[in-house]
Amino acid sequence: MRKIIILFLTIVFLTTLSACSEVITYDDLSADYQTYVTSNEDIYTSYIDYFNHLSTTTVQSVVQIRKNVIPSLGSGTGSGVIFHSDALFYYVLTNHHVVYSVSTNVSYQVVDFKGNVLNAFLFATDSAYDLAVLRFRKLANVFPIAELAPINPVKDHRISVIGYPNFQVNAIVIGQTDGYQRVNIGTSGSQAEINVDFDVLITTASVKSGSSGSPVFDDQYHVVGIVYAGNFATNSNISVRSFVIPIEKVREFLTAQGIVVGGTTS
Repeated sequence: MRKIIILFLTIVFLTTLSACSEVITYDDLSADYQTYVTSNEDIYTSYIDYFNHLSTTTVQSVVQIRKNVIPSLGSGTGSGVIFHSDALFYYVLTNHHVVYSVSTNVSYQVVDFKGNVLNAFLFATDSAYDLAVLRFRKLANVFPIAELAPINPVKDHRISVIGYPNFQVNAIVIGQTDGYQRVNIGTSGSQAEINVDFDVLITTASVKSGSSGSPVFDDQYHVVGIVYAGNFATNSNISVRSFVIPIEKVREFLTAQGIVVGGTTS
């Protein structure tokens, strides 16, 4: 009899619990999702508009850089951004270690967002900033000029990185600024030509290997820095963070090289 009573009470408990529990249907989930989307519509719209502008307009200022060394040992690629022009030339900002070569038999090319290949020439370079400038002649193609931001971005602001990592075309990564600090990236390979000794911008944008020279843009599509390194885990080609030469150091470098953005180039 005791076992029967226990069984009866168990059935009553489970029946009551089942009656109190709400069964979630597909329509319920769909309604919750629509409510969530509606309440966050402004955020989604902002990201969609931001990405659309990056992928259709901003990318036109970003180029791939090819370094051709004879013999081929030391040849490589990187990214850059068209930031200035004069009557005859477009000027491209990239990293010193992207263009550096111990050989004197080296040539450069830039490849635009449509795949057109144009001969370029080294104009200025400095390992202390890990920055360099190439220029190429104005021909039939017309390129928009990326505007440089006036000051460094503050922490927790949205940024994007656009580049050509390992021959990927117009790769776009969105992240946030994560502060400034000095970074030790070692001295192996091309890193031996990087002598940066100042606080650099850290971002949460995870970049692929080969992203050196990629411009970093803020919400106004202004260049706020140039990617020069990242912290890559062992056997991974995607970084956890990206390290960026901040725009105030970029402007300092350009001034030292006699390049007046928005004016004439000496």
